[in-house]
Amino acid sequence: MYTKLRNELIGQIKADYITFLGFLFGKRINIPFNKNILIIAPHPDDEIFGCGNFIYDSIKNNNRVSIVFLSKGEKSTSQIDEDELIDNRRKMAIEANRILGCTDLTFLAFPDSKFYLINEENLEAKKLSNIIDDKKPDYIFYPHILDYSPDHRRASALISKIISKNADIKKYYYCVWLWNSLPYKDLKRMSISNIYYYSPKLNYKKKSHDIYTKTHSSDGVYYSGNCPKLLYRLTKRKRELFFLINTSN
Repeated sequence: MYTKLRNELIGQIKADYITFLGFLFGKRINIPFNKNILIIAPHPDDEIFGCGNFIYDSIKNNNRVSIVFLSKGEKSTSQIDEDELIDNRRKMAIEANRILGCTDLTFLAFPDSKFYLINEENLEAKKLSNIIDDKKPDYIFYPHILDYSPDHRRASALISKIISKNADIKKYYYCVWLWNSLPYKDLKRMSISNIYYYSPKLNYKKKSHDIYTKTHSSDGVYYSGNCPKLLYRLTKRKRELFFLINTSN
């Protein structure tokens, strides 16, 4: 019990520190108008956790928002059959994003929890590359390279390679596991000059967030797994933090 409380306190302190940096040194990210915006999520829920409010206001501002889910989230829990997991997580993703006004969703088949097996020559990676070419995004958002999830870090590195030659695309990291799981040693690796924040008038993503975190099977097992409550609390905040990615990245 003590260890759990200690870890939650440390996570909260780190999250507040990152937030403090963002709002002290960061710049407000402006919602573009009539642009193509691509959100890439390793798993169904990352897009809402990281930039749900930005998605909502971007659509309201006449932007074309597309979301690509790299995996189907089939490894979120071992207590539910994979086919049932895939089916329900897909339904949750469709409903969560419908609430925000986004219906352009694509589901790929990266192996959940085994993104390390994927390289640029893999069929699914090539599909992602083709989607990026077809969507012609003006903006791309994907998880921070320091996000404390092996799948997220691998996805971030892979996406950066795929779009490395697309100098005209504005690229941003968003935060999911970074909030409460970033090791202290990595805090100094964060570029303060590249921090942007978005703070909407209302927290539009609450209902979408609840769909992902509160939907469960008839046995009471959550389809998105049992993530730390602190993670859910932090990713449900109204304010969202982004990091502009330099072309050299």
